[in-house]
Amino acid sequence: MPSRRFHGKTRSGCASCKARHVKCGEERPVCKNCIRRNTSCVYPSEGSPESNSKPERTPVAAESVNDSFDALDLTLMHRYSTVTSLCLLPSSGAQRVWQSEVPMTAREYPLLQHGMLALAAMDLACASADEGEQGQMALYRAKGLHHQQLALPMFRALLLRDEHREQNVIFIFSIMLVIMAFASAQSAPTQPTLDEILDMFALFLGPRALWEIHQNGVNKDIIQTLFPKALPDQPDLPEAEYMSPDNPMIGVEHPDIDESCAEAVRQIRWAWARHRNDHDDVRAMGWFPALMPQGFYEQCQEHRPIALAILDLYASILKPFHNRWWISSWHTILSSAIKNVVANEKIRLPVLVDPSRMGP
Repeated sequence: MPSRRFHGKTRSGCASCKARHVKCGEERPVCKNCIRRNTSCVYPSEGSPESNSKPERTPVAAESVNDSFDALDLTLMHRYSTVTSLCLLPSSGAQRVWQSEVPMTAREYPLLQHGMLALAAMDLACASADEGEQGQMALYRAKGLHHQQLALPMFRALLLRDEHREQNVIFIFSIMLVIMAFASAQSAPTQPTLDEILDMFALFLGPRALWEIHQNGVNKDIIQTLFPKALPDQPDLPEAEYMSPDNPMIGVEHPDIDESCAEAVRQIRWAWARHRNDHDDVRAMGWFPALMPQGFYEQCQEHRPIALAILDLYASILKPFHNRWWISSWHTILSSAIKNVVANEKIRLPVLVDPSRMGP
């Protein structure tokens, strides 16, 4: 096995590259390593030593952010208002929140300003990629990551403040982060690895935690608007529907499926049922990463065959949402990442579905 190459120290590289002990290309605003890994790219302050000792401002309230925006952002704001905001979550109430209420709230919170522009930039990057315009794609992608990096310190500051009236802002931006992660992977120079995808899935835990904590508090109204249907304990389709030949979960069984894997199967089965009831209900693809058992997640991280076989079934849930710009080709991205692990590590995935139960 080849030894890992370490590079000489640099004082000007970004914090993420330094932490990973890799050479930073020092591209700004986001280096190529951070673009590829979809990680935060923060450079050390170029000010005097005295400036480094000053306490950091909390960038959460309304303040002057003129230096953070340029002419391209006008294009992004137009895109957000007319296209991006209408294609995030499916309900008519959700469209109203994203198109009207979020921009109004953003007047006070630059965090949401950067979030909206980042979403619009990623939307345009995906559109440019589909049209084969690589130069435009790279421009919009870099701009989207730039706004995301500017927003992250503001997000952390809000989390530390934990003020009651700001919980809606935190909840909205946590959803933005999930959407940006899915979108940015589609315009990346290389497809994400399975381990990077699992790191991305961990982003879903943020909205989930906020949902559980605040669904009966200040976030109650906005949660019910964005996700208007109650979340059932069990899939709400009759058994005959589950026996449909196009159900990817029909006949899923294997002697090595433990409790956490069985729960993951139930979650994917619920997601399929949700999609069967409402083809536009984006929760069908979003709730599995948020609700997957910790034990199953760890088995995926360890590349255990049974867990990878179950995870591959989730790709069939993603495929019907390919027309939504931020999901698009994720079914092939996930399946390809699993296939690469299987090939590189010479893993043999178990057969989970009994062909005799699939119907004619």
